[in-house]
Amino acid sequence: MRTLLIPLLLIVTLPLHAAAPASDAESRPESKVESKTEAEAPTKVADAPRPKDPPLPEKAQPPEEPPPTVSIRNVKGAVIEEYRQGNRLYMIRVVPERGVPYTYMDTDGNGRLEYDGEDGPVRPVYYTLYEWD
Repeated sequence: MRTLLIPLLLIVTLPLHAAAPASDAESRPESKVESKTEAEAPTKVADAPRPKDPPLPEKAQPPEEPPPTVSIRNVKGAVIEEYRQGNRLYMIRVVPERGVPYTYMDTDGNGRLEYDGEDGPVRPVYYTLYEWD
């Protein structure tokens, strides 16, 4: 019974409480003056002052070294892509006609291309059984 009585009491007293400050504001003349100044204040976003734009950044300088060149050729059905940076061969990617593509890279800059050594001296054969998007 108490759970129904408390919300019912709040519903009944809320309109009475809301009407009381309005009648009190009419009795005081200085509150009318305050409401006029509040009405004159800018309430729209367009009336607010605009923030200053940030300064423009300096122009980006192009890299001094030329971009890498890629030469692609077909050898016995396999596509071989050679990546060179300033006449230095740093990566070869081989895409066989059948099978998984593999890559040789010059990782330490000594001029020798190495295969990823995670698999040890023997590279396992992988077959794709099923693919989905």
